[in-house]
Amino acid sequence: VTPFYAHMTTAQVAALIVPALLPFNVVKFAIHGVVTFLVYKPISKLLNR
Repeated sequence: VTPFYAHMTTAQVAALIVPALLPFNVVKFAIHGVVTFLVYKPISKLLNR
């Protein structure tokens, strides 16, 4: 889908996966992990009442 609206070839999109998409997803994964770690205990205490 990306090549159609970004006017890029499939090879160009594939070349962007490691330098652009992978680091973004790693950072996103880390942020979600930290937020879940910080929020889990207080939320679980509220739900178990």
